[in-house]
Amino acid sequence: MIFYTCITNGYDTVPDVYYDKDCQYICFHDGTIETTKPLWKYIKIDVEEECPVRRSYHPKHCPHLYFDEGEYVVWVDAAYNITQDLVEFSKEYEGDFMLPTHPDKRSLTAEFNKLHAYGFSTKDEIIDMARLMHSRGYDPKDYDQTINCVIWRRLTPEVIEWGKVWREWYMGGVNRDQVSSSMAEYLVVKADRNPTPMVDLSKPNRIKPYNHSFCIDKPTNRSIVDLQTELNEIFNFKDISSIMIKSTTDSLPFEFGSDIDTQLIVFTCITNNYDVFPKESYYDPNVKYVCFHDGTIDTTVEPWIYVELDLDIEDPRDFAFYVKANAHEFFPENSYTVWIDGCFILTEEFVKNSMKSFPFSVLKHGGNFSFLDEVIEGYTCAFFSEKNLLNFVNDLRDDGYNFKKYSSPQCTIVWRKLTEDIKIFNERWYMWGNKKYNRDNIPFDAAIQDTGTEPLFYGDRDKCGIKLGFFNKVGRRGKHPQHGDKKQYLRLTILLAKLQEITGLSQKIYAKYKDHEFYMRYFGIISGVEKLRTGTGN
Repeated sequence: MIFYTCITNGYDTVPDVYYDKDCQYICFHDGTIETTKPLWKYIKIDVEEECPVRRSYHPKHCPHLYFDEGEYVVWVDAAYNITQDLVEFSKEYEGDFMLPTHPDKRSLTAEFNKLHAYGFSTKDEIIDMARLMHSRGYDPKDYDQTINCVIWRRLTPEVIEWGKVWREWYMGGVNRDQVSSSMAEYLVVKADRNPTPMVDLSKPNRIKPYNHSFCIDKPTNRSIVDLQTELNEIFNFKDISSIMIKSTTDSLPFEFGSDIDTQLIVFTCITNNYDVFPKESYYDPNVKYVCFHDGTIDTTVEPWIYVELDLDIEDPRDFAFYVKANAHEFFPENSYTVWIDGCFILTEEFVKNSMKSFPFSVLKHGGNFSFLDEVIEGYTCAFFSEKNLLNFVNDLRDDGYNFKKYSSPQCTIVWRKLTEDIKIFNERWYMWGNKKYNRDNIPFDAAIQDTGTEPLFYGDRDKCGIKLGFFNKVGRRGKHPQHGDKKQYLRLTILLAKLQEITGLSQKIYAKYKDHEFYMRYFGIISGVEKLRTGTGN
């Protein structure tokens, strides 16, 4: 029995092995490692392939080029050590071909999504591969993801052919080999499945990550959703609603950047004595904290710098939104600013994460709302009137807004480096938010679509370092202003029919919001004993 691996570009150190006299241990390499560790036989490969990742997979895919037909070979990724358990299990296996089941199995589209999100493959590479798979009759529902860090093979003609097809699809497709492995299984032979990979997945020998070899920009959540929508269309999935798509990775901004090397500005605006600063907040001595206000608040809480404004804006919500949206009017160009609603407890973790959240980031709404869901919450709580809402939605449609691509931002916290592009974004955000809709999330998304300036999203909003949600608004003293009829919720079914005509969004797919009752009671729409009746079935 032959255990073998391959190391290129110095990605790994040579693995430790459990010695068994009946086994051979062979390490292929490209000359970037020390070849002195005992028990291994070292073989330098000469593969004409620029990418070291694709180069390292050559012996993995094509053992028939290195070993004789009929031999029993076990591939082990060099990141993992070869243990006694692995050796003994391998000696007992009597089949011809086995792959380990992936411990975190994903659907085919979810796997493509991850490859794009992490920068392993471009959108074009993924789309081309998906189209080719579809043309060969591959059903994505049959995707049975394996991890492929260990592969057991007897080099029979059929198993050899599987490796050849695997290599062909991998070299013409995405730069990870699970999808191409599945295609080879579909076209040639299905492998046995081992429920565990028989190795420690902590990767003890890994020195540098694969992305050391990639120069692909990591995408925004919007482009991930766009990719997923295209994949759904290719494979003829019925539901291509972006809101139904779950990103395979939390697109945490601080995973994409590094610390800024200048002062951070945290700012807010409190009007009508709406909020007070929680006593439990942490304040970093190197951060500037600025609170704009209308003269109605206590200005003694340190270290906040208080700036009273005299704006010709009557509505207190609109007053605060002017400051929130137009940060570039209050701070110097290229400033690193963080808007946060004034009612939340600030933490040290929030500061640390904020330092890595530029140039532009925002929270993903905890409910992952569709456009209709966002509207329903505000409408049933009477934040805006039906007339103003319909005027707003018609304006969006006339502007070419894509309602299906609503990204569900939550603008409680917004990180912005005040560049010229962000200034343009801010102006569009304010323009859309100043149309008597009385909410800023959809206007924020409209500005994204208008300008093409896309933020990174905190997929899990709590990972920004602030405990969010209704029950964590510790400093909240007021309620959202209501400009609608408190009985308009009874006409919700009629409204949704009107919105479907304007937006093209089906109520059955895009109107899933379920929390009417809680918020309607809080905002005084229904009493504590009144039964909710919206006519939607929700």
